[in-house]
Amino acid sequence: YYVSTSPSGSADASSWANKQIYTSFDWPQVMGGDTVYFDGGTDSLTYAPLYIGTASWIAPQRRLKRFDSKVVITKGKDTGHNGKVIFQNFNSSGAKWTFMLDGTNNIKLTNLTFNTIATTDDYANQKQIIGIGDGINNVIDSCDIISNGLGTCIFVIADTNLTITYNRIEVLHNTYLSDADCMFISNGGGGHIIMGNTMFNGKVDNTYHADFIQTALDGGDNRPLTIIANNFMCAPDTDSKLMAGVNTEGDASNSYLIYNNIMVMRAKANNGIIMYDADPTKKSSLRLYNNTIITRTDWQMRIANLDTL
Repeated sequence: YYVSTSPSGSADASSWANKQIYTSFDWPQVMGGDTVYFDGGTDSLTYAPLYIGTASWIAPQRRLKRFDSKVVITKGKDTGHNGKVIFQNFNSSGAKWTFMLDGTNNIKLTNLTFNTIATTDDYANQKQIIGIGDGINNVIDSCDIISNGLGTCIFVIADTNLTITYNRIEVLHNTYLSDADCMFISNGGGGHIIMGNTMFNGKVDNTYHADFIQTALDGGDNRPLTIIANNFMCAPDTDSKLMAGVNTEGDASNSYLIYNNIMVMRAKANNGIIMYDADPTKKSSLRLYNNTIITRTDWQMRIANLDTL
């Protein structure tokens, strides 16, 4: 399927000559194995926030099936349509997100850009650039995800087996009060792969401390394996506070494999890895290999109450 910011030809989304405006695209027609190409023009095209998913209350035109095989959402690959595809949140949209997948299985976002130019620091309301919830086997790959400080770059609730690979994930330098992790993953079934990403976090306010990877209540009694590997994480601002490279909050059981990461945090009171189980009945294991952690604090890691290290 071929969609753009304006239609042409028969506008049935069957080709670039017949591209359909994305606001009119009928998402229920998409089947497992399909690809939806967004037009990038010759240089770039910008799209308003998009919310798609399987929930019954979502508008029928934007309601998806739960797929057994991958559906790819990406930019055009043909000349004249392979410029940058930018999904952007802005004040007039009224949205708290730039791109939302709600209750989706096997969706792959790849070679896309997501950002926000919103300026309202209503920090009591959680904001996100990409939001994902209540799904399984979704993928975010080779994307640019940029927050100006008003929102977490990737915000995940109740998702399982999520793959986040080879993205540039950046929170720009800011003093906003709003929360702004590079990624926050909560209340899902674990089993995630976070690999090959380049992450920067320039948040300096500590009302809501910012992390690179934060998880909470994510996992299960079967101790699903979450892999965090080959990522570069940098907090370049010397005024940042209470930041962590990997911060897990207990109350769920997991197996963590963390290796070949580089974490550089120039400010004091920042930690490379914070991992503990608050609930002694929920036990996690950690394998931690070949990581480089550079901070100015007295401790690089805070690890407690694991049953295997």
